[in-house]
Amino acid sequence: EWTDALASFVAEHIAADPRWDGVFLDNLWGGVSWVPRAAIDLDGDGRAEDAVMLDQRWQDGVRALLTATRARSRVGFLVTGNGDATYADLVNGILLEHFPSTTGGDWSASMRAYVRVLERAVDPVIAIINVNTKNTGVQDPRLIRFGLTSTLLGGGFYSFDFGDLEHAQRWWYEAYEVALGDPQGAPVRIMDVRTASLTARPISAAGTSGTESFALGVYRRDYAHGLVLVNSTAVEQRVKFDEEFELAVGADITGGDRRIVSEVVLPAK
Repeated sequence: EWTDALASFVAEHIAADPRWDGVFLDNLWGGVSWVPRAAIDLDGDGRAEDAVMLDQRWQDGVRALLTATRARSRVGFLVTGNGDATYADLVNGILLEHFPSTTGGDWSASMRAYVRVLERAVDPVIAIINVNTKNTGVQDPRLIRFGLTSTLLGGGFYSFDFGDLEHAQRWWYEAYEVALGDPQGAPVRIMDVRTASLTARPISAAGTSGTESFALGVYRRDYAHGLVLVNSTAVEQRVKFDEEFELAVGADITGGDRRIVSEVVLPAK
């Protein structure tokens, strides 16, 4: 079977070579029924399987592949891939490609997948949010900033590049060099940005249930030397601080000088 063949290849030709730390497996999706050409007859009865059956069989196959790959590879060999959080317990991490609209869903669903990977993946965990130009080459400053700050709500890595036709860019932005220090706690959702204090009525970003987790809104996460704000809504948000801060995003992002502020206007996502 393909799962055995690929797992054996990885173990014998990649994991067995100490030059390689791990393997990246593409298309670790939670299902394939969304693919336009996914009308597949699995049992040979002349009829295509329904979406539920097709996705379940796909998941069974991917889990078998990941289980076999890890079992046959050396201890400490990293297994990562591109997809969502469906197989978080079997991998060291996932690349969430095309953020904020990934195979996991919209911003809220993608953030939930991101956190699940961070919480459930095998150590060491390598969760990556990838934002890109959709193969246009246009480096949108607001999109770059939105992806970076969303990533900083968790503990993963961030990349911004050309797109799925070429992920080879190493574009660098001054915002990457801001020395935030260590996180001082989990992110919080600001329930009422009209109040004078930014910390008014914060709730955990995890919410009270899976469906409420990372609902659209304004989020804050504090670091030792600064804070991160994310506006995931479709409207501009004006947020007031109860103290003053220096805007630390680079001039290449803002087009202006750094300045001290007591309130900020966050553009729509």
